[in-house]
Amino acid sequence: MKPPPSDRTQNLSTKTLTTLEWPRIMAQLVQFADSPMGKERCRELTFHTSLTAVREVQAETSEMRGLLDGEDPIPFAPFADLREALAMARIGAILPGETLVEIRRLLGMSAKVSRFLAAHREDAPHLAAIGKRLTSLRDLWKRLCVTLSERGEVLDHASPALKSYRREAQALHHRIKRRLEQIVATADYLQEDYYTLRADRYVLPVKVEMRNRVEGIVHDTSGSGQTIYIEPAELVELNNEVRLADLKVEEEIRRILGELTALVAEKIEAISENLVVLAHLDFIHARARLSQALEGIEPIVTERPVIDLRQAANPVLLLTKRREEVVANDIALHGKALILSGPNTGGKTVTLKTVGLCALMLRAGLHIPAAAGSRLGVFPDIFADIGDEQSISGSLSTFSGHIYTLVEILGKVKAGSLVLLDEIAVGTDPIQGTALARALLEHFVAKGTRVIVTTHYEGLKTLGSLHPDYENASVTFDLERMQPTYRVILGQPGKSYALEIAEKLGIPPAIIARAHEFLGAETRDMERVLSSLEARENEYLRRNREIATLRAELLELKEGYRRRLDQLETKRRDFQTRIRRELDRELDRVKREMNRLLKEAQNEARGDQKRIIRLKKRAGRLARSVVPPLD
Repeated sequence: MKPPPSDRTQNLSTKTLTTLEWPRIMAQLVQFADSPMGKERCRELTFHTSLTAVREVQAETSEMRGLLDGEDPIPFAPFADLREALAMARIGAILPGETLVEIRRLLGMSAKVSRFLAAHREDAPHLAAIGKRLTSLRDLWKRLCVTLSERGEVLDHASPALKSYRREAQALHHRIKRRLEQIVATADYLQEDYYTLRADRYVLPVKVEMRNRVEGIVHDTSGSGQTIYIEPAELVELNNEVRLADLKVEEEIRRILGELTALVAEKIEAISENLVVLAHLDFIHARARLSQALEGIEPIVTERPVIDLRQAANPVLLLTKRREEVVANDIALHGKALILSGPNTGGKTVTLKTVGLCALMLRAGLHIPAAAGSRLGVFPDIFADIGDEQSISGSLSTFSGHIYTLVEILGKVKAGSLVLLDEIAVGTDPIQGTALARALLEHFVAKGTRVIVTTHYEGLKTLGSLHPDYENASVTFDLERMQPTYRVILGQPGKSYALEIAEKLGIPPAIIARAHEFLGAETRDMERVLSSLEARENEYLRRNREIATLRAELLELKEGYRRRLDQLETKRRDFQTRIRRELDRELDRVKREMNRLLKEAQNEARGDQKRIIRLKKRAGRLARSVVPPLD
């Protein structure tokens, strides 16, 4: 199916897609499709740019995800790519039975899916609208069902002539086989005791040295040359009859297949449309299955270029690791530029790729791996410069490689673009690199783009506190365990921890001390401030974890008490029911006894009505006193 008419699509550079590892997302998406045409649709996935189109494809994925998560999933199954077969039918070629069976399966699934989506139009309106394009060709489907077996064989009752021709052919085959079995049972000139077929004629495997013992027609020899396959002269006429009977059967089958193909050709437009619609539904189905695998959600799609991701995880990591092994983070850009700093291997690059992949997934109609409430704008252009562009063969240094990429981005970037730069202006003099990086950021901001950069430059870290267009964020590092936490802290710059890590890894303390002296008072003060902020943040996170643990324990305790109360309530109701039944039985027994006594009293005081009434009242009071009412 074509994208909505209001949409405008734009190709993203292969370099950006490769840099962000988009092909790995695509490979998984393709695996989730069930049909060849569905897989093709996945590979030709469109990056929508209009707000309406993005919201529509996101809604399609959400609706299909809802059906998958429910108890009544869509009746979807693999189906063949029939485009070539339909093209052959259009020009008058006769389709084989196996292909006609595939068409039958397609028609059957089209009808099932159409009915299913119509029944779920309330909770899946977008999918139901797509399902309306499916045509139920019931008469053609029924004709194919009564004519062909599951393997594509034409059934005997497909025509009276076919049934008669097959019966005649079977009788002739039986007759010739019976004669061959008689020959095999007595002949001593056979290589082995069996008969076989060559060129659709029954022959005997005769020893080469005894070929003169058998009069007949030679049809073949064995690979070793020790066996000659001879059609005995006495069976030539019978073989002719068998072959003629088989040809009559084949001709009638061909006539029937021709009729069926003609019926298919009459409905070829509707069948082709069904094929396209089912391929599109398979594509949506694959998107929903990917959403399940990533535990994805449909984000709130905003008109403005907003990035507000809650507990977002990198989708590539989620496809290769267990969910609990992947750290999720809040990632937000409320201004125009986010400056992400912190130690190497701390997760800065992963964070860049997470944002880029989420922006791509949004436009492609894929759910993003984040928490509910995440908001994301539609970025019509996405540019990424991540990794080392050094090239020995091209005589490019790391710095030159980055500059060439930046030149390319500068020539294409415009308002609303998203630019992701890893280690901006790195690989040169730090002072000049800082100046260039700041000038680039100012240019991107002035253009109206949204930009996220990673850096170690101190001169960039101060921007977040100097101008509202710039924001800081950082990744943290656990010095005690000497490993990154992969946690993103919004609103504050991060330390590089170069000297601390170097000291932990064995650089002599005297060298580390001397290095601190070279830093200068201003830098040391900055480092102390950042260390203090990070210590407070770590303490805050630690307390949050403790609170979360306590909350989980309290919830578990509460749930335990609730279950216990439910059990006690169940026992109370069971006990009450049991007592009620016992009391009811006792009441019945007392009533029966009272009735017996009353009857005896009536017999003794016959005619004395007042005495009878008194006895009845007395019996009633006795019954009520024995069995009191149960509240």
